Amino acid sequence: MNHPSPAPPPSPSSAPAPTKPKPSTSASGFLRPEARYIWKFDTFTKNYLRSYLDGKQEAEIDSLANKFTVTLACNYFIGVEDSERAEKLVAKLDDLAMAIHSMDSNFPGTIFYRESEGAAKLHKALEMIIEEKRVKMSNGVVMEDFLSQLLIAGRNQSGPKYRPPEKIVDTMMGLLTTRCCAAASVITFMVKYIGERQDIYQKILSEQSEIMSKREDGDSSLSWEHIYKMKYTYAVTCETMRRVAPLQGTFREAIADIYFAGFTIPKGCKIYWAFNMTNKNPDYFPDPERFDPPRFRREVLVLIEKISCSVMTPTPAQGLPVLLHPL
Repeated sequence: MNHPSPAPPPSPSSAPAPTKPKPSTSASGFLRPEARYIWKFDTFTKNYLRSYLDGKQEAEIDSLANKFTVTLACNYFIGVEDSERAEKLVAKLDDLAMAIHSMDSNFPGTIFYRESEGAAKLHKALEMIIEEKRVKMSNGVVMEDFLSQLLIAGRNQSGPKYRPPEKIVDTMMGLLTTRCCAAASVITFMVKYIGERQDIYQKILSEQSEIMSKREDGDSSLSWEHIYKMKYTYAVTCETMRRVAPLQGTFREAIADIYFAGFTIPKGCKIYWAFNMTNKNPDYFPDPERFDPPRFRREVLVLIEKISCSVMTPTPAQGLPVLLHPL
């Protein structure tokens, strides 16, 4: 990760038609652009927001974003469509995240001990889900989530792609744990900055309304072509990630002796790269404290609150409550 600008979506010329994809026969096929089920994500998102927001006049965006991203991940990575079951898995994922980022003191009364018990329950829950999928697939049920593709790819126990169930569980635990905190953080702070800047809100509303009007004229399914047209929304997303990095940093290892700013960093030394130091460097981003989406374009009243850092992810202290107004 050099800078906080994600890879742009494919151009319209390469965008597939928004039709239901055929079942994939490999885990890697699930990750191809044409197999990302954009239309399903779109439908899921609209239904989830309706169920969460209908009848409410205020919403806590941080909580909403976290529940939404984790529920979506549970749905499409491991095929859990039952929202109640997904929410139970969410609680177990939080336990696992706390265990990973706490001191390794494995005795009763410590955070690590308590949260490790929750992680063990998550492990058992995923084992149960895997067994359920094996039974269904043996009965001819076609399943298209990522976990099912892992099971399909590794059916031959003597083949090179075989992974024992415990390894698959570990893979899914890692995938789900690292999954959604970053996305939820981006959603939360994007709402914050849009709410603080009426000009940005109006530009995004205009862009999305134009896309929506064309969808209502006949092309109702969300596609890559629609996403490609969200250029200003994309710029706001990038600028949000620049101002509030979803992750605070990462470690790198020097593969050779490095001489930097008068210092020598020996080969093999571990270096912590703090993303905010790059994102707010005026050499790369002039006037770095200004929220300026056009810097990433090449061509709602929100109360300001303190920001805390929970498990390496920035979080609004009060959850970023906002008032809801019908359009």
